[in-house]
Amino acid sequence: MRAKVGEEQSGLLSIFDSWFTRVIGRLIQFDPARSWEDSVNDNANRSSAPGQNLQWDLHRLRLFLDRWQQGRFVDFRQRERSASHYHARFCTEFGIDVLLTCQGAPSLMRWRGTPLMKNVFDFAIYPALIAELRPRTVFEVGSGLGASAAWFADNLALCGVDGRVHSVDLVKPDAKHPGVDFHQGDCADPERLFAADLLRSAPHPWLVVEDAHHNVAAVLERFHAFLANGDYLVVKTVT
Repeated sequence: MRAKVGEEQSGLLSIFDSWFTRVIGRLIQFDPARSWEDSVNDNANRSSAPGQNLQWDLHRLRLFLDRWQQGRFVDFRQRERSASHYHARFCTEFGIDVLLTCQGAPSLMRWRGTPLMKNVFDFAIYPALIAELRPRTVFEVGSGLGASAAWFADNLALCGVDGRVHSVDLVKPDAKHPGVDFHQGDCADPERLFAADLLRSAPHPWLVVEDAHHNVAAVLERFHAFLANGDYLVVKTVT
């Protein structure tokens, strides 16, 4: 942590860095021969509020360390079984209060003045993914008003990626963007969502985003025949 802050952040602490170093600073004062939990519980019995706060901090630290140890790619069934990280009802690791407001409340967030159904986590995760993957082609299933396709194209340009976005929906949006081709298609007929010639010729790597929530298994099966090693597939969920 010290090396990261010093070398990558010029000594500036993020909110997480500040919390992490504060909690570790308290924990290392305890007897190393005993477990953190035992020491924290004893501390809570001796002084109410500070001990309770440290119990909460230790719980959050355990969740973070457990998730970090899992690595980046985790079998979805493992996530479902992990009650500490995954809320089965809402299909997310985020609390319901966060989930209710993450797309904007009461108005949606916008891109180029148009509402889009992305959330605050999408705004952080997708640009990082695009910078790493550098997809030559983005396939979006579920155009909506077209704002998210424009957002994907703008992120490609910001990363200096020579890529193109192909976005499809039951009703083709009126939106225009030089980096986007909008298509009309029905998820009930996955074979005709995108032309086979396009799927055979579109340059890899691909970022495929299923965001229509209809006939999902069949849509994914259609893409499966054309995906290559290194492509990235995202399946969005609704609650």
